[in-house]
Amino acid sequence: PDLRRQLQHLASCLETGGGDEVETACEPPTDLARRTSERVAIAADSGEYKLPNQDDFSSLGFAPDAAESSAGSPRWTVADLTVATGVVLAVGMLLIPALRDSRCASRRLQCEENLRQLGIGLAAFSDLNQGYLPVVGPNETAGIFALHLANDRFIDRKRLVRILVCPSSPLAQRIAEGKIRIQIPTREDWKNASPHQLALWRGVVGGSYAFRLPHLVNGQVVPLKYTYSAREPILADAPDSNGFNSCNHGGFGANVVFQDLSVRYLKGSLSPFGGDHLYLNNMGEPAASRDPLDVVLGGSDAMLRPASSTVH
Repeated sequence: PDLRRQLQHLASCLETGGGDEVETACEPPTDLARRTSERVAIAADSGEYKLPNQDDFSSLGFAPDAAESSAGSPRWTVADLTVATGVVLAVGMLLIPALRDSRCASRRLQCEENLRQLGIGLAAFSDLNQGYLPVVGPNETAGIFALHLANDRFIDRKRLVRILVCPSSPLAQRIAEGKIRIQIPTREDWKNASPHQLALWRGVVGGSYAFRLPHLVNGQVVPLKYTYSAREPILADAPDSNGFNSCNHGGFGANVVFQDLSVRYLKGSLSPFGGDHLYLNNMGEPAASRDPLDVVLGGSDAMLRPASSTVH
């Protein structure tokens, strides 16, 4: 309304003839020139109008195509898109490896905690069994340790099923795809199982981990003592089918829990104490050893055969 009144006042002044009295009464509104200049500048910046150019100094008017410029933003050119794409790719190349490494580190830490909890269960087992670890007997597999922990209630059965799986293992992938599931049977079910069912249980009851095998003297099993030593491993990520390296964590290393319940991530399969191979005996075989100081860890289905001292 105020601007409308000012425009009407200007119109009447322009229509009125000369004379001092009329000129005094037709004074222009205050700051008219400044406000007009600011309005033109704002309109030009917003794209509402196009500015005069050298070819046509009187061409102030509406922009030819408002769609070409939205709120004053210039259109993207091919060069702009190329640069933007390059920036996005460069950022992606930096972020994707970082995200992958972060995920791998998180899974490795979860695996480490799983092994520590299993180690605590084994330590509790030894306290109530004259200081001995679960025995892997004749024609039994290394995964039998999980059966002892569950049936003697050192670890809740449902929780045990969860912590037996390394999140960065082929077993975890097969479980996620619904191809397999871990079941820890009772001693009675284990005893009465058919050969087929027993074979299935032996393959997965130990989860993603390898348990220390007892050594053999004249073909007889010698139970292992729990010594709380920081140099003696009791569990680790399970080896691959060749028994040389762990297949967990992309095959780049293995988490190992020692009897003092410390967990170390080893880039390889050699113990940091003396270079003993975790999965092979001192003869270079994936088999139980006759040497009580030779540590051999066997996967869930690694079977002890006292007659030949061989683990398959």
